[in-house]
Amino acid sequence: MIDIQGLCVRGGQTEILHNIDTRFSPGALVGLIGPNGAGKTTLLRSVLGVTRTTAGTVTIDGRARCEWASTVLAKRIGYLPQGAPVHWPMTVERLVALGRLPHLSRWGGMRDEDEDVIEQAMARTDILHLRDRVATTLSGGERTLVMIARCIAGGAPMLLVDEPVAGLDPAHCLQVMETLQATVTPTSGV
Repeated sequence: MIDIQGLCVRGGQTEILHNIDTRFSPGALVGLIGPNGAGKTTLLRSVLGVTRTTAGTVTIDGRARCEWASTVLAKRIGYLPQGAPVHWPMTVERLVALGRLPHLSRWGGMRDEDEDVIEQAMARTDILHLRDRVATTLSGGERTLVMIARCIAGGAPMLLVDEPVAGLDPAHCLQVMETLQATVTPTSGV
């Protein structure tokens, strides 16, 4: 559950968000719709604490966002930023594996369970054939699917995805939306 009350965000002299009240309930697939520049990305980034708010509160599962340790919050909420940026020349499989980082001990490596989760995430997003490709060589649509697989591999019960189907062909748009819908369970959220 994500509860937002009186959320305000300013960028310089511009008020980007003003007094936003909303709630994202478990088991819901919610779409934020609005014109470019309306503040959709700012709202998602504010929920995560990436964008500084000027007023209001964000509560996650009954606790203020600021009370959550970043590693614990990373296990609760997966995030796919707009454009699915990839800056590192690593294989797709290794990039998807980054989704498991919050679940690993400081000095421990991947367990068999982690490897299985990574494999399942790649299968669900239809990217198994890309596993050995270097992620920076992928098309925009392929890169988006890889980053969605990374979010799924994280196993967070809530996903915040920003324009997840931008740059995808119609068949993959449907696949991504079906995958996101299937990811939302009675104990998960956005």
